[in-house]
Amino acid sequence: MHHCPNCGELLNDNMAFCPSCGIATNVTSAENITCPRCGEHLQDDERYCHRCGLNLTGEYTESSHPNPQPKQRSFADNFANATFWFVVIVACIIVGFKFYYASRGYNDIGVEDEYVTTIINSYPVLYPDTTYGKALTKFFSDRSWKHYVDDERDIVEFNGTCLYENKETRCTLIFVFDSETNEPSFEELYVDGVQTDEFFKLGFTLKLFEDQ
Repeated sequence: MHHCPNCGELLNDNMAFCPSCGIATNVTSAENITCPRCGEHLQDDERYCHRCGLNLTGEYTESSHPNPQPKQRSFADNFANATFWFVVIVACIIVGFKFYYASRGYNDIGVEDEYVTTIINSYPVLYPDTTYGKALTKFFSDRSWKHYVDDERDIVEFNGTCLYENKETRCTLIFVFDSETNEPSFEELYVDGVQTDEFFKLGFTLKLFEDQ
C-alpha cells in the first residue's frame, strides 16, 4: 500500500491511477512484468530475474552474459586431426629429402635407398675429391638406381644414358657390397646390355672421373 502523491488517498500497490483524483501514480502492475528470457512474472523493482538471472536494466554483467562453454572434441575429431598432421609431417620429410638430393644434382630414381646413398657418396681411391654421384650425374642422363640382394650380397645397380661413339648408349654399372666389411666396389659394366671386360671398365672409369 502507498499514498497518492497528489491527494494522499491510500492506494493499492498495483493501482496505476488514483481513484480519488485520477493522477497517474507511476506504478506498473507487477502481474504485467515478465522476464523476456524465461517468462517468469516479476516485481516492478526487480533488477534481475529471480529465476534465470537475466539483467533487466540493460546493463552488461557477467551474469547476464555468461561465458560460453568450449565444445568438447570427440575422439573421432582428435584422431582425424592427429592423422592429418601426421600425413603433413611425413609429406614434408619426403619433399625435404627429395629437395636435398635435387639441390645436389641427384634427381635420379631410387636415391632414397640407404645403399644407393652410400654409392652416391663413395669415390674411387684414385679420385677422392669426386664422388660417384657427382661423376655419374654429369656424365649420364635418364638416370636410375636400384638396390637388391643376390646370393646374400647387397647390390646397387645404376642405369643411365650417355653418348658413346656418337650415339646414345644405355649403360649399367653394378656395385657390390662386401659381405664382411660392407664396403662397396664397382664390379661390372654393361653397355647396351653387353658386359664389358676389365680393360674397358678401367678406361670407362678414367674417362668418367678425369673429365670432371
